[in-house]
Amino acid sequence: MGRPKGAKNLRTLLREAEADIAHAKDGTEILDCLHVMETGMRYFFMRAQAARNVKGNEAVVRANMLEAVNIAEKIAPYRHHRLGAIKLSADPVDPGLRKNASLKELEAEMKKHRKRLAPVLDLEALVAPSDGVANREVPQDGAAGDAVE
Repeated sequence: MGRPKGAKNLRTLLREAEADIAHAKDGTEILDCLHVMETGMRYFFMRAQAARNVKGNEAVVRANMLEAVNIAEKIAPYRHHRLGAIKLSADPVDPGLRKNASLKELEAEMKKHRKRLAPVLDLEALVAPSDGVANREVPQDGAAGDAVE
């Protein structure tokens, strides 16, 4: 059985309740604290910018900017959440390969990862040209190893 005809759904009821909370009984609007702080921050910041643009007193510019920064510092935790610290259970780089690894050890490690990632990667782009020189310009008429000179 559904909602009776003409009854309001939950979303409408919540929206109307929020509107009632936002307005006091005498018809005046109740302001949000963050809105007030952000308005104050903008006011002091604009005063600092205006004083700077007309080459005003540096002390006035500094005082207004510091007041804007002080308010912004109080608002920041509510607008921009902190990133959590991430702790790794182990070093992501194998300590044996970090220092003094031979070329063969590094190549073996790369092959292991290439084999594991081959199903999800397009490895054709990683194949070296037939002449083995990978750090040169590729001719416009063909692949790097296929150019005729």
